[in-house]
Amino acid sequence: MQSIVRVERSSLAAALHLVAKEDVRYYLNAVCIEAQPDRTVVIATDGHSLIAIPSAIEANDPNQVVGRQQFIIDRADVKRILAAHSKKLLAIVFRFNDDGMFDTSACVGKCVDAQYPNFRSVIKSAANPNGEKAQFDPEILARVQKAFKEFSGCARFHLFHNGNSGATAYYSGHPDIACIVMPWRMETDAKPSFDWVDEPAPETAAEPMTVAA
Repeated sequence: MQSIVRVERSSLAAALHLVAKEDVRYYLNAVCIEAQPDRTVVIATDGHSLIAIPSAIEANDPNQVVGRQQFIIDRADVKRILAAHSKKLLAIVFRFNDDGMFDTSACVGKCVDAQYPNFRSVIKSAANPNGEKAQFDPEILARVQKAFKEFSGCARFHLFHNGNSGATAYYSGHPDIACIVMPWRMETDAKPSFDWVDEPAPETAAEPMTVAA
């Protein structure tokens, strides 16, 4: 028994930016591909951010799957697939009677044997953001930016804050892409004051500094 799934190359390349690296939850070190006859969704998460990229599949050449199926491919294998193929749309064959192997004609490997997290519940929890401001890891936001640029060529996105819950990184050019970023949880009421700048300047101080625009 086998399934044939069509995947956009740009979706795989974008998802790699949010895949975990050497996480003990080994299935997070991989990309999940969810397929049904008329749609393919590429998902990646590192536990702090998540991206799900849906793509519509043409009715005259649908995915050959039964219902909705998920396949998990390790990040190293995804890199091999991207290096071996330059076409925008890839066809990946998944064989179940061959111990969960995948085949792209140029790359052959074994799928990760695991249950991928329920990404839909994460996305739903970020729906209707409340606008409460939060702090975020700039390194994660930079990787989100790279993911959007990899997929569309545009790195700009709008961040819808949601307090201590996941915020949504939204790109109007592809509104169907769901990208969720968890905030830093910083329990502090402290605010910057910089009282020291009120100290009198030395009598021999130079002229006030100006900052060029």
